[in-house]
Amino acid sequence: MKKKYLLPFEMPDFVCYHASTYANSIIKANTKDNIYIALLSKYINCYYKEQSTKHKFVISVYDHWCTRQKIMQNQSVNLLKETYQKTNINIVSMIKKSLLNDLYINGQCNRKYIESVYNDDFFNFNFIITGFDDLTHQFILYGINQSDNFTSYRVGYSIFEQALFDTPKPNIPLTFWQYNKDAKFLIDLPNLIFELEDYIHSTNNRNHYTADKVYGLAAINALAEHLSMSAIVDGSMNEAYIYKFMLHKCYMTQRVTCLVNNSIINHKWIMYAQEVEEIGKTINELGKGFNNSHDLLLIKKVTDCIALSIHIEQDYLQPMLNEIKNYAEITT
Repeated sequence: MKKKYLLPFEMPDFVCYHASTYANSIIKANTKDNIYIALLSKYINCYYKEQSTKHKFVISVYDHWCTRQKIMQNQSVNLLKETYQKTNINIVSMIKKSLLNDLYINGQCNRKYIESVYNDDFFNFNFIITGFDDLTHQFILYGINQSDNFTSYRVGYSIFEQALFDTPKPNIPLTFWQYNKDAKFLIDLPNLIFELEDYIHSTNNRNHYTADKVYGLAAINALAEHLSMSAIVDGSMNEAYIYKFMLHKCYMTQRVTCLVNNSIINHKWIMYAQEVEEIGKTINELGKGFNNSHDLLLIKKVTDCIALSIHIEQDYLQPMLNEIKNYAEITT
């Protein structure tokens, strides 16, 4: 067995719910030059949920692991702790052998073994294991800490085993994710059209049980109202939300560029996408500026910029979508 082994992994574009965050990191690291085609129909819609304390504004993504595109494959093991003990299954050895078979391991353990500062309100720690090092007897894993920061950890084998077993559940559920090296990267026009329709019309036709959320362009408008109100009441703007807004616009520019490069739409649409992306970057700087200076004039600048971005997208996304639909009809 190799003494040290690391699977491809990159820092995520953004931090949100752990599953979508880890998926972003792994898919980026493995798809490389094919990343824009792999994500062409993803990160389009978004939602705003007022009741949420940590995730009011979210870039939503259908099939974040890309399993329907057969880019990632998975299997699960959910054995009782008693089974490991009675059958003498060495869970550390099992994890190492899985990594050597190019399997990322996703699961949950006791946070106090992972982070030095432990808060009872954040007992569960969701991890993704990406490698091991026999020279130091440690696993290399990543997770989102109590401050919502994406962090890397090196945890001793025996300590990590204790973290898995020292939980209230009688079982240890683990999910193994593997990149499909034979994956074919095809432009997914049906889902692209579906997602753009939802974003433009502020709907979510994927699921009908999420009436507590506002979607699409309406979610962008709700975000503007939230940033304005929090700036006035709390004296700050959530920089994570502003950054995700900017990133949402960067994704759109990448998507439009990919469509142009594949001769699906007119190159003129790149100009509009880039204009909105620049607005996103401006908002990101304005939000940081307000948090540093508390200049009330910056609040209106932020909301005006978001309103302008909505206006531009309302003007160009629908005719661009019509072009995509026409291309889809001709080529099917």
